[in-house]
Amino acid sequence: YACMIFQRERMEDIGEAQNFRVKMAQYKCSEAEAREIARKETFDRVCIFGLGTTGMFIGDLIHQRYPDAKIVFVARSEESSPKVSFALKQAGASYVRSAFDTNEELADAIREKLGGTATVFIGSSGAAIEHEIAFRYGVLGCNGIYNSFSLGPEITFDTMPFGFKNQVIFGSINFRQDHMEEAIRILLDSCYDEIVELIDKDEFTEDPVNAYENKIYAKGAPMKTAVIWNEQYII
Repeated sequence: YACMIFQRERMEDIGEAQNFRVKMAQYKCSEAEAREIARKETFDRVCIFGLGTTGMFIGDLIHQRYPDAKIVFVARSEESSPKVSFALKQAGASYVRSAFDTNEELADAIREKLGGTATVFIGSSGAAIEHEIAFRYGVLGCNGIYNSFSLGPEITFDTMPFGFKNQVIFGSINFRQDHMEEAIRILLDSCYDEIVELIDKDEFTEDPVNAYENKIYAKGAPMKTAVIWNEQYII
């Protein structure tokens, strides 16, 4: 969650710097006013590709600060699944299930749900299709930001449209102490405990592989699992 606070902060900073001059010309306003407009409009249309807790958290955080942001989650799960239902409620978001025959159809569905191209595209699924949908199939719009939070896939793009669309790619999987402190404060008052189930510590330490395969990453497993290592740290 601390990482996601940092991510939102970075998107605000980059979106403001990227687009404030455009907003000065568009709104005929001062630089200070334009910077505020650019920061806010960075989150006009947000595509979050991937719905693990990473995607869920960043959607929630964007919604908290920018309640008018149009947020669309894209993932493979059924829309009726508890995970999707929970995420949509938390972020006030819409959903596109990635179950189309072609990437073109998926991209069209995302744009339709967003009401246009994305101002921000956040990749958190760990799949190579993220950058293809954003760049090759045009879901990320002009002056847009591609925020890569996935580990593993390579990002490739055609430099011709990329350059003319003035897009930005960035990644930062880090946080500061103040982000961690803020995350703890937010989570204490949140309902995220509803998606976490505990695993007995002895069961986990006795056979971590079995616990992972049959309790943590198995069909019917909870969205998140946790082990209490030291009860004195539980509030």
